[in-house]
Amino acid sequence: MATARTPRSGKSAPLTHIWPKAMLEIKTLEVTFVQQNCRLIFDPETKAAVVVDPGGSADELVATIKELGLTVTGILITHAHIDHCGAVAALAQALSVPVYGPHQDDTKAIEALQLQGECLNIPWSGEFENSFVRDGQELELLPGHLITVLHTPGHSRGSVCYYFAADQLLLVGDVMVHGGIWTRKQPGMDRAALMRSLARLKTLPDDTKLLFGHGPDSTLEEEKEQNSYLAQA
Repeated sequence: MATARTPRSGKSAPLTHIWPKAMLEIKTLEVTFVQQNCRLIFDPETKAAVVVDPGGSADELVATIKELGLTVTGILITHAHIDHCGAVAALAQALSVPVYGPHQDDTKAIEALQLQGECLNIPWSGEFENSFVRDGQELELLPGHLITVLHTPGHSRGSVCYYFAADQLLLVGDVMVHGGIWTRKQPGMDRAALMRSLARLKTLPDDTKLLFGHGPDSTLEEEKEQNSYLAQA
């Protein structure tokens, strides 16, 4: 089930979605004025959880985690853009949890997060320690739900996707959006690399659920039909 997104001044609209036959639950909160999707992904039985791309609203995220009774085991970052990383430091400190990602090719982007925040007027909660992830690495942060790292450069040099194969779930970050890709040129963007990454993602099962960094979610089958960039890859 899902609750409708209701605009609220200065706050995000929580949206909970339970995919049919999925073992994990996903709570989405839109954070920052660019409506970036921060995800709380958790096992409803064990209450173990990961937070993905906390771009802002650290206090609201902590409150939601407490309300749901979750035990967060780590923070995952898909890529080092400020709208996906703005609240990482504050959240990691509040929860006392490690930070994973992105790929080390985003090192320079991480070093420039404060500048990104100043340019885009997105709050930055400070420096944080992180463990870079590598292609093919498997993370065991949620018991029974193995997470595989896919290095998918193009939107940024170190962009990664997180693949929950048993749950048919892919955290896409900004490699794609529903029906397209980000076309605005920015540092680290490489169109040729992005198309190679899309070609790789096309090999996943069609019923894989795609959780995008912005906008509505989809499935790989739907994107193959509607996303011309994916079709060309």
